Amino acid sequence: MKGDPMRHIKFLLLFLILALLLAALPARAETVGAQYRELKTGMKGYDVYLLRIRLYQLGYLPSDRGTEEYTAKLANTVKLVQEANRLEPTGIATPAFQALLYSEDCVPAASVPPAATSKPTSPASLQSPTAQPELPELDDEGFLERGSTEEFIYENEEDGLWYYISSTLYVEIRRFIQTKPNLKWYETTVNLRDILPTSYSSTYTKLTSDSFTLPDRIAADNHVVLAISDDSYTLRTFGGDRSGIVIRNGTVITNSPYNTFKGPNFPNMDVMAFLPDGSMALFENGETTPEYLLSLGAKDVYSFGPILLKDGRESLQVRYGYTYSSYKHPRCAIGMRSPNHYIVLTVAGRNSFTDGVRLPWLADKMRELGARNAFNLDGGRSTYLVFMGKILNMSEKNALRKITTIIGFGTSDRVEYRGE
Repeated sequence: MKGDPMRHIKFLLLFLILALLLAALPARAETVGAQYRELKTGMKGYDVYLLRIRLYQLGYLPSDRGTEEYTAKLANTVKLVQEANRLEPTGIATPAFQALLYSEDCVPAASVPPAATSKPTSPASLQSPTAQPELPELDDEGFLERGSTEEFIYENEEDGLWYYISSTLYVEIRRFIQTKPNLKWYETTVNLRDILPTSYSSTYTKLTSDSFTLPDRIAADNHVVLAISDDSYTLRTFGGDRSGIVIRNGTVITNSPYNTFKGPNFPNMDVMAFLPDGSMALFENGETTPEYLLSLGAKDVYSFGPILLKDGRESLQVRYGYTYSSYKHPRCAIGMRSPNHYIVLTVAGRNSFTDGVRLPWLADKMRELGARNAFNLDGGRSTYLVFMGKILNMSEKNALRKITTIIGFGTSDRVEYRGE
């Protein structure tokens, strides 16, 4: 009936419900619709948290965990998304950028090709090894016959070429010297069979100033064929600083990553682990735990960084140049071409010939040499390359920093201390 009061009441209730629903739409649209505020480093809010979730959905972040703070690290991720979508990489999430991000038109991380290789220059003045010794007969895997106790050792310091080959280890070191700009570096190929990279330490029971010594002494005491820089965690521990996640021989030494990203920390505590299958696993600071690494079978885990390459792609820390990556320094980095196949880069610096290189140079050279994953290790005065008990990368040994630990590849009774 037209005069039925209940009908009017029902109509009025329906109208009110519809009005409330329409009133709620602008609030939601302000968060995930077309209306956004500009977001940049230092800002906080729930919209920042939603931005993180969306970046995770698109594959640009490893997890959807995080705070409501727009950090410098988040800004670098935004730069990568902007670059992938052919926008100026400002790191600022403008309203227009957010509208694209939440749309179906945004390019996901899986569709972004690895960064184009920018190879370090190789001028005509480049000096590289010219000698080539007659190598012994190798099996199909590139080693001496399984079970053989023979060792092939070749050292030609004048030409810049070194070899060690056994039934489980293949090492080839090549020295390169260039002018304009002046630079000296070593490219070391390391292939392993039935052995893994291993951490070795100086002989000490309690960490004191007496625990620190030069790397060739540690290598010789442990008969290590090839030794390189590691994370030098004891230098930070001794100084009372954070050491990140450090595991040695299956024992957790420290678990002190940064709680949050605080800008250009050095080192930034990215994590590298050697796994039982001969592969290298890489994690950003805060992305993993000691328990998870141990569950993977990792025996030795290092915290330093930054990650140079991961799955062939240059990391954000390197590409957008945090403060410490903009300087030239002596450097040491390790890269994995495939499980059990590694490349080590050792770059000299801080001398009259060269200052060293920036981190992007390491990443470019690693990619050029075929590395899929690559990690920056301790550099500066802690940069060293030790072969058969001798330091190759420095003529003035006193300029090296004393340390307590090394990463070693293979052992031999023929290794002896060759220092003064």
